[in-house]
Amino acid sequence: MEPDAVKKRRHRRFVRKRFICAGVNDIWAQDQHDKWKRFGLWLHNGIDPFMNYNNWMKVWWTNRNPRLIASYYIQAARQLGGTKIAFPFFFHGDNI
Repeated sequence: MEPDAVKKRRHRRFVRKRFICAGVNDIWAQDQHDKWKRFGLWLHNGIDPFMNYNNWMKVWWTNRNPRLIASYYIQAARQLGGTKIAFPFFFHGDNI
């Protein structure tokens, strides 16, 4: 447990982060949740935060296969007719 985070949550002192987005499909946020880990399932989600559009939401039995996660991105890009070539990745904690 993180006692500082618990105190902030109880007092509703979370600070929202801001980012700049040029428009639709400029940023795609990927996330995975292990809430169903005890059942052997992981939820993978890809969101366009500009439109609050869910590009994909998949449930699978593993999260250790980067090819699988990349295939979710590629499938969504093909369905939307392409995407950018550059892939900026930012590795942060779960709650940014």
